Amino acid sequence: MIISIIRTILLYAFVILAVRLMGKRQISDMQPSELVITMIVSDIASIPMQNTSQPLLSGVIPVAILVALEITASVIMMKWSGFRSLVCGKPVIVIKDGKILQSAMKKLRLTTEDLSVQLRQQGIFSIEDVQYCIVETNGEVSVLEKPEKRKPSAEDFGLKIKDNKIETVVVSNGKILQNSLNLCEKEKDYVKKILEKKNIKQNNVFLMTLDALGNYNIIKRNDIMKRIYIALSLVLAALCFASVETGFISGKTDSFIAKIEHADRLMSRLEFDDALKICKETEEEWYDSAKFIDTLLIHDYVDAIGISISRMTAFAQKQNRDMYFAESIQAKKELASIKESEFPLVENIL
Repeated sequence: MIISIIRTILLYAFVILAVRLMGKRQISDMQPSELVITMIVSDIASIPMQNTSQPLLSGVIPVAILVALEITASVIMMKWSGFRSLVCGKPVIVIKDGKILQSAMKKLRLTTEDLSVQLRQQGIFSIEDVQYCIVETNGEVSVLEKPEKRKPSAEDFGLKIKDNKIETVVVSNGKILQNSLNLCEKEKDYVKKILEKKNIKQNNVFLMTLDALGNYNIIKRNDIMKRIYIALSLVLAALCFASVETGFISGKTDSFIAKIEHADRLMSRLEFDDALKICKETEEEWYDSAKFIDTLLIHDYVDAIGISISRMTAFAQKQNRDMYFAESIQAKKELASIKESEFPLVENIL
């Protein structure tokens, strides 16, 4: 029980860290890809909690890779709108000028009851009051009421408010957006002069907004690059660890297979005392190594090899060659199977 408790605490801390790396979002604001990743992470992390024969790393490493993939995918979606549309979909208009677009409702598999609930949550109780209703990519509903149903504005009361013109995004991820510049009636050189004045390189700008009066706001992209470095570091660390682990398991299994084959040759020559000595040494070395190997492999596999080696020793002591060789073949088969399963072969991946 204590092992389960310790594992639960460790995995809980790791999953919290993983979710923090993916960024802060409410569940209702998650895109489909983010929700799927969150569900998979929780499912993978629960496996080593429930089954103590599973190595703890069998839950930690997949979660780390999933987090790295999600961060990488989110960065790609910010840079390429086509990829974002493929993963997250596009906003869909379901009500136009007070009329429900049934084809759009069928496409989204959205019922009128569900739509009515979301409208009521925004204080709208009649579909005829809606000019546009849009289902966003995260499932939320955006509503624009008809002019006569909207709340009164400053203009309605005859108040004059300073016009700052439209504020648009003129730089996104280090790229100047010409269409946005046209909206605020500015040129590229104007933006470049602002960046030079602030001593900021264009490639280091995550977001810059600008209006026709020259008011601007600049957000650097340091945080985004930091997340990319974290994601790449996680992937690289996972690959390095996997390579070291594969080499270690391969070397250990080859070593034990060689020892068993040595004992086999001695048994074939009826040198029972020498064979028994080798078997005992192999058994002792295996149980010493198993303490660490258990952290890398499924415990049942490790225990099965230990049992086969122990039986080999017992039959060597009894000088029962037939039973000895039966257990020897089984032990070598299990060791070879573990070695092969650690290599990234197609059959192992599938």
